[in-house]
Amino acid sequence: MYDKEMCSHSVIGTIHPMGHFAILTCLLKPKIRGFRSGTNYNDWKYKNEDWLVRDNDLPKPEDIISLTDSNAHEWLVLENHLSWEEPAPIGQDKYNYPRKHFWYQIRSYFVKEEDKEELLAWLNTQHFMGRWFPERHDRYQVFSREYYWSPAYQYFDKPYYGGYDWEEVLDENRDNVIAHVLPTAEGHIWESGSDYENQPSYLSPRRLMFLKMNLQYSNNIGEWLSETGEVIVMDLSVIDGGSANLIVKKDTLQRFLKKNKLSIFWTCLGEKNIYGTSFSGKQYSQRLELSGVYALKNGNVKGEITPIIKGIQ
Repeated sequence: MYDKEMCSHSVIGTIHPMGHFAILTCLLKPKIRGFRSGTNYNDWKYKNEDWLVRDNDLPKPEDIISLTDSNAHEWLVLENHLSWEEPAPIGQDKYNYPRKHFWYQIRSYFVKEEDKEELLAWLNTQHFMGRWFPERHDRYQVFSREYYWSPAYQYFDKPYYGGYDWEEVLDENRDNVIAHVLPTAEGHIWESGSDYENQPSYLSPRRLMFLKMNLQYSNNIGEWLSETGEVIVMDLSVIDGGSANLIVKKDTLQRFLKKNKLSIFWTCLGEKNIYGTSFSGKQYSQRLELSGVYALKNGNVKGEITPIIKGIQ
């Protein structure tokens, strides 16, 4: 099923204060599956000042969130950070040439079914710029195969060490709790330790998903299996070397949501800029920011992205 493109012996164990054991493992890289999504963008032909505020022909977040693989299986993105950049003309240094740059940040969250409608109604009136809404945390204190279950993971799964669970969403005055949400992803490293900067990092499902979906570890980095050995969660960046992109089999996620009386929603944040060391932002007075909320409705991803023109200071 997989091509063995990378294999290395790795020590998996428990770190202080819980003791230590060691297992030799083989690290494999998953085979490319041919996913199709709506992530193309090449709308570069307009003058910089016009392009900065143009909200036509933007990639549709719902087309980015919904994926189909080469076997016609449907998947959903849990978290993905995308960016597009105008190619510099031949002969121009890309770091000096003023070039158009556009990005999206897509994140997803679980919310209890009874809180969904009130929360989404409120979120549709909000702007996510400033990243004030809960986001994923990165967990690097334990070895890769010890996440979720080990005494070491449980020891470090405390706010003091960056552990967290359901998080409050407060209103504008920060005195009323509208709902509690759970970001669906957290960051892991293949092996942890003092040399973690040189080890592969990837996005991973939350402990709730691992336990309630009965996920199993795969021999492949950034990949989790069903009890029957089917891949149902994976980070596509391990395959293509791109930005972190955690995805889940749609039908599996829907069964998980129904069984646990949960709903899922996505936030989308975006911005247009002009990059290049010779560029001065004072040349232009405005730029486009984008903010939106999406949710599963009758099995389809539905929502709206709102363009917001902001002044450049």
